[in-house]
Amino acid sequence: MQSIAGTITAFYQTSFPTESFLVEELPVFALLGLLGGLLGAMFIFTHRHITLFRERNRLYKVLFCKNFFTFTIFMAAVVGILTYPQGFGRYIAGKLTFRETMADFFNNCTFYALNQSAHSCDSRLLEHWTGGSDGGVSIFLSLACYLATYFLLVAICISINVPAGVFVPSFVIGAAGGRLMGETMSYLFPEGLRGAGGPPVYPGLYAVVGAAAYTGAVTHTLSVAVIICELTGQLTPILPVLVCSSSILGMGFPFKFLLKKMKCVCAVYYFICNRV
Repeated sequence: MQSIAGTITAFYQTSFPTESFLVEELPVFALLGLLGGLLGAMFIFTHRHITLFRERNRLYKVLFCKNFFTFTIFMAAVVGILTYPQGFGRYIAGKLTFRETMADFFNNCTFYALNQSAHSCDSRLLEHWTGGSDGGVSIFLSLACYLATYFLLVAICISINVPAGVFVPSFVIGAAGGRLMGETMSYLFPEGLRGAGGPPVYPGLYAVVGAAAYTGAVTHTLSVAVIICELTGQLTPILPVLVCSSSILGMGFPFKFLLKKMKCVCAVYYFICNRV
């Protein structure tokens, strides 16, 4: 929540209609929850191996162990290069902040450029995810690149010995995966699952559900289902979010405490490094 001129408003205000999904979509939301749980488990697995690599690799110790600021500066340069808008950043909307990215993901229009219906996104928003005004990049490629790039960058960057959080980055990564599935559903069913006259597919709703699924898997908490309603200012996505949250519990349970454990390993490792 945020306060504007004395009024409490949602941080990522959405505008989904009351009938924004169908019963037929609930199995898809459950599948999205399973995929989010699997991806969250993969994230913890990846972070664990990155941490162990940094602990055991001799070359890394020679280059970065004596002064952890060196690795911090190195990763800052890597992130800057990858997100540079005139380079690879054009494939991942590199000029946008996380908040601007979330606003795009939660929008209830569709990115798919060939869909010229009333639910198509405006040209300004499409430029973010099609490589610019020329529209030369597929939105599916752009979303997939965004998901893969930030999945790896966040797994590395949260292990840097500086204060860092995992909730918001996980939220954005999950929203990217959900948006990718939502755009795929919109591509497969351009007139909705019930055809003309029925409600269309809202990719933004899938982004909300994906954000809850992935973040819940990484943090292993059900409170994300409540937090998502506070962030968006709507109760509309509560049923899909609860469906996906139920499906991720079994996926993330074996990794319940692993992320916190790895953060502790990082802290102890740097403590030892600086005293060798």
